Amino acid sequence: MSEDLSNFDVEFLTSTYEIVKSGESVYGPVGSPKQAEKMAELEAKMGLARHLGEVPPAPEPWTVERAAKERLAQQFPGGDPASSPIPQHLAGWISNRFDAIGKLPVGDQAKLAREVAEDCANNTSDATMNYAYHRQGYTPTGPGIVDQLVKDAEPAINHLVEPAKRAEGMKLIRCDRRLLELYAMRGRAITLYANRKAAFGLK
Repeated sequence: MSEDLSNFDVEFLTSTYEIVKSGESVYGPVGSPKQAEKMAELEAKMGLARHLGEVPPAPEPWTVERAAKERLAQQFPGGDPASSPIPQHLAGWISNRFDAIGKLPVGDQAKLAREVAEDCANNTSDATMNYAYHRQGYTPTGPGIVDQLVKDAEPAINHLVEPAKRAEGMKLIRCDRRLLELYAMRGRAITLYANRKAAFGLK
């Protein structure tokens, strides 16, 4: 805080401002000449104090946009999933795994992809739950489940992988179930956040 005002002076200024603003001070009700004159003085002093960092910024006025932002923040307390950093140890593992799979011969990559598809068909997880059960005449297959997960993962790949390597990334995640599910879950979160943000009319 600036040395211009002590804590006492700041508290006195802010409390006086609120009392005069309410119209319940000796300066009269809201809109009276004395109240308006005093408010002009206090607004100027508060503006300077905010500029100097001595008091917090003025609260954002209530608008539909502010209400939308607050609702979005309540639904996503962690903020935009696309901006959430990946823990360093996990980021290191992801990078190493991509490198290792990328160096394998095409035949070995295809073998790993088949194994992932078979595993997805035989072992349901939180990530595959929505795609693993028979519904509306559709019987899921391992490759079909993988295709759905890859589709879910695309927003995360697009956000986390540089453009020149995205197509390769989309191919390589098929070769490791943990990689596939990590990107699918993050991609779902990114999509859900973006859809809710658009529904609230926020840019």
